[in-house]
Amino acid sequence: MKKYIAALLAVVMVLSLAACAEPAKPKDKGSTTVSPEITRTEQTKPGTTKTEPGSENNEPDEHSLPKAAYKLEYPEAIGFEDFDGKRKVWEDNKALDKFNLKLGQFSWEMASAMLSGREESGNLSPISLYMALAMASFGAKGETKEQMMALLKADNDEMLLEETMKLYRRLYLDNEIGKRKVANSLWIDDDLQGVKLHFREEYIEKAKKLYSELYEVSFDSPEAGKAIAAWIKKRTEGVLSPPPSQPDPEQVMSIVNTIYFYDQWQKEFAKELNVKEPFYAPGKEVEAEYMCKRTRGIDRGENYFRASLPLKNGSSMIFVLPDEGVDLKNLTESPTALREAFVGGAPQERFVDWSLPKFSLGSEYKLKETLKQLGVVTAFSERNADFSGIVDNARLWISDVIHEARVSIDEKGVEAAAYTRIDYCGATAIENPQPIDFKLNRPFLYGITTGAGTEEALLFVGTCYNPVP
Repeated sequence: MKKYIAALLAVVMVLSLAACAEPAKPKDKGSTTVSPEITRTEQTKPGTTKTEPGSENNEPDEHSLPKAAYKLEYPEAIGFEDFDGKRKVWEDNKALDKFNLKLGQFSWEMASAMLSGREESGNLSPISLYMALAMASFGAKGETKEQMMALLKADNDEMLLEETMKLYRRLYLDNEIGKRKVANSLWIDDDLQGVKLHFREEYIEKAKKLYSELYEVSFDSPEAGKAIAAWIKKRTEGVLSPPPSQPDPEQVMSIVNTIYFYDQWQKEFAKELNVKEPFYAPGKEVEAEYMCKRTRGIDRGENYFRASLPLKNGSSMIFVLPDEGVDLKNLTESPTALREAFVGGAPQERFVDWSLPKFSLGSEYKLKETLKQLGVVTAFSERNADFSGIVDNARLWISDVIHEARVSIDEKGVEAAAYTRIDYCGATAIENPQPIDFKLNRPFLYGITTGAGTEEALLFVGTCYNPVP
């Protein structure tokens, strides 16, 4: 069945850890190779199965997935019209104001670092980054821990774990109208060149509380990369299908987070109103297909206009258009400038005539140097990193951090009366009847709100320098 979507988002965050063995020592009380609760049934780890000659296949598919070490109990899926169920989820998982503020600070800081200085389209999910880095921080100690917690704006593990768990449950959405599904997984290899690694049970339990699946693999075989790629493809419903990573005998763990999101406009665009007109990309002009309609309400900032389109499950998609002659890079150059673009300005009660280009844009980042610039340095040092909260008989360090995202928008959607009326409910007389022509025909900024009570932390942030890459 075709999915009628207004916005489609998929994102993956992969954080890999390498290791070198230390002299053997007695296991601490909190360490275990695999805890009794998560011992798997006897089966061959991916990477140890022999492949018949000539049968190699680098394409990830669901058959590449190993069996998870335990069965997770995911949050209950609440129906679209189950308002009591939605209210209970919110009441049971209410976030601390302090956490929401700090999550917002992290989001603006990461988004600015990843988008500024670029003259090409880019996109990211601050929420995905936060969850993967939080999972890594639970196993960090000493200076490594201090630097990661400073970036995450977190005071302690207890608060970080509790608030991230509540955020996960508020985000989780899977109903007949849309999806907002977060997935976490740990991929571990307890054999480091003949040394048996002791993964701490305390760390595995924290990951489990964050709804993280656990898989045992052998990273020195190509089957591990195939399995992770297949998991990403499945969790993002095929929107992201990365190539399998290469075997690495020093790698012992990967933390993978994905977010898959789709929703429908509260009021769809009429396809018969679409027009093809120029889009003025840097250094060239391209032809784009524009969706058109009229809404009401826009914000005016110092050098930009901002308007948003509501989605049926409570999120909205925000678009920020710099004034003509203003470089989009001015709006992303710092966390303060980026925040101002999304939450600043003053509202104007005027009609808005939209010309919004259809697009499908993806980005991939390697974030090692970006994270170092933001103060997370020790975690990447083979000599100084301290992740003894994960493994107690080897030195672990972060070898790579990869973030990939894709967002697509079109005119589709299923109109529901209760939502169609929102644009006009309680309307007052408009003092200035002249509509604003909100024509996004030059580079612009956009974001998707979480719909989960994180007022300043966006689920997704991106720039569009060319809708027809």
